[in-house]
Amino acid sequence: MILVAVAGFGQPAANASSAGQPPPGDPATTSDASGKITSAKALVLVVGQGPVLVPPSRAVVLQCSPKGGGTHPKAREACAVLAHVDGDVQKLKSPPGKVCTAIYEPVTVSSVGVWDDHFLLSIRTFGNACELRNTLGPVGLF
Repeated sequence: MILVAVAGFGQPAANASSAGQPPPGDPATTSDASGKITSAKALVLVVGQGPVLVPPSRAVVLQCSPKGGGTHPKAREACAVLAHVDGDVQKLKSPPGKVCTAIYEPVTVSSVGVWDDHFLLSIRTFGNACELRNTLGPVGLF
């Protein structure tokens, strides 16, 4: 599934207008109740034990817009958290006062997808699962 998401990276968008608006009928956009065009917001999240993702332990699809859903068990909560950082998992920080043990059991998370017409790709390694949960909150609960 990740290969499909990455395959279009770096290629110009077909039929893109010079005003930055998507072409009419673009499946990556929809209109909300007010008629405002909203862009796609969707990520594929993969977690693996250790400092690399091979082999992956779990993977989910998080779709926040145009319609919420995917296979993420906490999609609504995860989308709300990501809305504050424009979908960029790298910008998520652990809240002050959250403490984890100093046991090093690395966990790596990758995210790839689109958020408001921006391609996002990140790989982030945490010292252990507690650090992952504290930092990613509901985004990492899959």
